[in-house]
Amino acid sequence: MDSIEIKSAKIKNTLFLDFSYTKKEGVKTDDINQSSDLPFHEDCKQAFLNLLPHFLLICEQEKESKLKKLIKSDTISQEDETLQNYEITAFKIGGTGDSEGVTLTGKKFLGTGKTLNLNTPFLRFDDEDYRYGMELVEAIEVLKTEVYQYMTGAKHAPIAQQSMSFDEAFDGEEEDPVENAKETFKDLKKKGYKIEVSTSEDAA
Repeated sequence: MDSIEIKSAKIKNTLFLDFSYTKKEGVKTDDINQSSDLPFHEDCKQAFLNLLPHFLLICEQEKESKLKKLIKSDTISQEDETLQNYEITAFKIGGTGDSEGVTLTGKKFLGTGKTLNLNTPFLRFDDEDYRYGMELVEAIEVLKTEVYQYMTGAKHAPIAQQSMSFDEAFDGEEEDPVENAKETFKDLKKKGYKIEVSTSEDAA
C-alpha cells in the first residue's frame, strides 16, 4: 500500500516551508526533501505555535506551572506573556515504532536584541518522564497534517499581488508610453502585476 509520512518541517524566511517526507510505494521507500515558495497557511502557523509550550518545557525555559494550562489549551496565542519572547521554527521526527520521537527547534529573543537558538533533546513519544506526551503527539499530528496539505498545494496562504505605479511601469522606456500602454499593460498582467493608475489631479 502506498503512503506518505511527513518527517520534518522548517519555517523559511517567516513565510515558507522546507519539509521532508517518506514515500512508500509497495516495497520501495524513498526519503524526500522539498522546499516551496508558497506562503504557508495561518492554520499551519498556529500548529507550529501549539508546540511552543512543549518546546519551552522540554528546554526548561519556563516553569511547568506556567505552561501546563497552555499545553492543554486549544487557543494558544503568541501574545501570551509566557510565550512572547520565544518562537518555534522546526520539528523533526526520528526513530521508528516504540522508539519514535521528535526534536523541536526554536529561538529565544534576548533583551540585547540578539537571538538564542535552541534545540530540545530528542524526546520519545512514549517517554514516561514527560507527562504531556499525549498532548505532544496530538499537536505533532495536527502539524503534520497541515504540512501535508501545504506540500500537496491543497492549503496555503493567498499569494499577495504586486503593485507598481504608472511611472514605474514605464521607467526607462524611450518611446512614448501612451502609444504602448495596451501592450505594456498586457505584459505586466501576465507577470502578475496589479496596475494602479493615478494622475496629478488625484494627488491634489
